Order: sequence, then structure tokens, then C-alpha cells
Amino acid sequence: MLGPSCIESPACSRSSWNGWGCSMSNVAVQERTAIKPKVHVKSGDVFTNSRDVSAYFQKRHDNIMRDIDNLLETNAKLGEKGHLLNFEEMTVEIQIGKGASRQFRTYEMDRDAFTLLAMGFTGPKALEFKLRYIAAFNAMAEKLQKQNSQQAPVPFSPVRDEVELINCHVGRVAEARRVFGRAYARKVWQASPLADVVGMDVDDCDRAGGPEDDGVGCLRHLSRWAAGNGLTLGEIIRTGFDDEIARRSLARWGIAIVADKYHPRFALAEKSKALEEVFGMTPWSDDWITPLLALDRTQIKLTTIGDKVVRAIHVPRFLLR
Repeated sequence: MLGPSCIESPACSRSSWNGWGCSMSNVAVQERTAIKPKVHVKSGDVFTNSRDVSAYFQKRHDNIMRDIDNLLETNAKLGEKGHLLNFEEMTVEIQIGKGASRQFRTYEMDRDAFTLLAMGFTGPKALEFKLRYIAAFNAMAEKLQKQNSQQAPVPFSPVRDEVELINCHVGRVAEARRVFGRAYARKVWQASPLADVVGMDVDDCDRAGGPEDDGVGCLRHLSRWAAGNGLTLGEIIRTGFDDEIARRSLARWGIAIVADKYHPRFALAEKSKALEEVFGMTPWSDDWITPLLALDRTQIKLTTIGDKVVRAIHVPRFLLR
């Protein structure tokens, strides 16, 4: 039988069996049904805490903190007071047993800051979980707005309410496009109240897919690009898995080699002047990430390329023909 502490403790999900004698599958079921997105009101706005995000997405809190630190290191303005995306560092005191306690770093974040952080969360349930969390933010914001309206009534604005509704659904479509590609995003649009605006059924949406959705073609174009000295970029990438000089050369193109023994892959920066030149006259001139993301086992990660940490698409080596 599971004890109360076992259900509440994130540690139960780290192994098949732990000190309480709990199985991972049982605890995972308990957590999925018991844990809900947690948001709270502070200074007249809606926030969540990094520890609550960690518990809900079943991720280690130190990994969540690392991701936020990386975001702030990439753009220091994100942590400035009054910035649109609000990350506020704080400490909390946690009881560790036997009357002892410790101070732990956490981050408070508003809805926009959480959305930016959650962009890097992947997996079959990630989109659903993110939408639920955003829905919790919206529900708390609506509750706060109602409380404020009782104190100072605001004239009803059907135009404003309609715009907010449209923005909500468009945001979901944008998130689906980023994670699963254009074709899936069209289906999300079709299933939303915005479908009548499109005037297309699902089959029409599938047929509407053009060259910009072709990840295979995008990767083939990259591989065949003439990089100088009679070599193509594909040849330099293959060489880069075993040669340091080739790896340094690739960094100038916005490409890095990830020499993992079991899962070797290469990474393409989301933004790169050199890659803009490579894809400049193609359907992927403004976005080579989305089509490549539809390929098998690709994923987006913060990656060190040259002397910068950037968002990049990781592509398995075996896909490079």
C-alpha cells in the first residue's frame, strides 16, 4: 500500500523502487491524477513557481533551474524588473526532516515567462500539459479580473473579448506548429473555433502542404550546399564527427557536432547568417527549424556553437545521406 509521503514526493518517480517501497508506474498514475498546475496571485499579477512547474511536468527541479539560468544568461534583460517576461529569483525554506531546514533557490514567473521556458519541453504529453498550465494562468487571471471589476467596474467590450479569444486559439496553433509542424497546426486550427475563418477541411489542409514542409528536401539541400574547396556541407559535417578542424569550420556556418557515442547528431542554429545564405533562395529561407523538426528523432535544445549558447535543432547523423 502506498503511504501519503510516497504520493507527495517527486523522488518516487526517479526509480522503479525507492525507500518507501513504491513502484514507479503506480506513483506516476497517482501524480498524473493528483497534481494540477499551480498558480498564485502576487502584486496584482498571476505567477507560478519553478518548484510547482517541476512537480507538474515530472522534471528535476535543478534541471528546471538550469534551463531558466540558461535563458537569463542568453538574454540578461529577461531577469530585469519590469521586463515583459518576468523571471524573479527568490529563496524558499524547505523542511528536510528532524526539525532541520535548508534554503533553496527558485524562480517565480508570470505566464509569458513560463511560456518561454516551456518551449523547450518536449515529449508526447508536453503540448497537452503546457496548454493545461496556460489554461490555469488564464483561469486565475479571469478570477483576478472579476475581483478587480467588483471594485472598479470596467465597461463591457465585446471587441476586446473577441480579440482575447482569437489570440488564445492562435497561440495554441502557434505552439502546435512549433512542436509538430505546419500540417498538424492546420488541423489544430481546423478543430478550433477559428476553423470557419479558414474555410478548409482537414483534407484540404493536408493537400495545402508545400515545399516549406519538406524536411527531407531541406536537409538534402543543406547537405549538397557547396562550402568551398570542392566540399559540400554534408561532407564537412560527416568529417566533423572525427576531425577537430572540420568542427571549427562548421561553427562558422552555425553548425555544431554532438559526438554522442550512442546517438551522434549535428545541430543547426535557429538563427545564423551563414545558414540564411544557404537557404536564402529556397522555401526554407525564413524557417529551416520547423521542417527539420518533423524528421525522425530531431529535437530543439540550447546548444553551444562557437562561443555562444543558442537554440538549435539537433539532427541524428543517420539522417544525413
